[in-house]
Amino acid sequence: MVRAEAVHTLAREGDIAPAVASLAERNPVVRAVAQAALRRAGSDPVEHYRRLLTTPLPQPGAIAGLGETGTADDARLIAPWLEHPQPRGRAEAVRALRRLGAADPDTLAAMLTDPSGSVTRQVVIALRPWASRLDLQRLRDLLDESNPQHIRMAGYRLLYERDTWTRLLIDLELVADPSPAMRSRAGNDITVWLTREAATTYSVPHGRTADALAERLSVAQDLLGPDRVRLLRFHLGLKPSSDT
Repeated sequence: MVRAEAVHTLAREGDIAPAVASLAERNPVVRAVAQAALRRAGSDPVEHYRRLLTTPLPQPGAIAGLGETGTADDARLIAPWLEHPQPRGRAEAVRALRRLGAADPDTLAAMLTDPSGSVTRQVVIALRPWASRLDLQRLRDLLDESNPQHIRMAGYRLLYERDTWTRLLIDLELVADPSPAMRSRAGNDITVWLTREAATTYSVPHGRTADALAERLSVAQDLLGPDRVRLLRFHLGLKPSSDT
């Protein structure tokens, strides 16, 4: 906030050099103040950002700034920096493309195994609108126990967004997961669905989907407890088990 106020004050006094220098600031508040200062001075910040992105290694803040001020046509300048050597640079490139409505789901899906959790989080946000169209097996592969936690969580979040029955099936598979974080996430989500959503889910699974859910319920019943299993069977339209 101090840097932002300094940029604002100096620009108001006629010195916009600090604003130009702050366009690629890491902090979004400082960037916004710098952008506003340039506009008041009659200069378009987007032209500065376009120049910055043609440099050999633009700062992550410059990538973010073009996403904040540019158009979909600027995707051609941003897309190469999905391979930025710095995790923050890659994350900002993903975010910028999403903001400009220029995110390509096939390209971003390949980034779900990025070594940085900050990158995969941005990829998940960008891919949510396409969750139901992403390759199911590819998302399931992300849940493999050999993957780092952030990659497994990225897969879980997109499977969660896919549809209700996939969400519950994955939850039932993960309640016995070796990872405490994954177990907790899955168990809590089952509870949330039962208490907040089940009563207003006006459909039930059919065919192989119903069979898969029934099988997973049978496997997980000792972990879930008889009450939750009974409720799940009721809301899923499954026949009561002789064991519950």
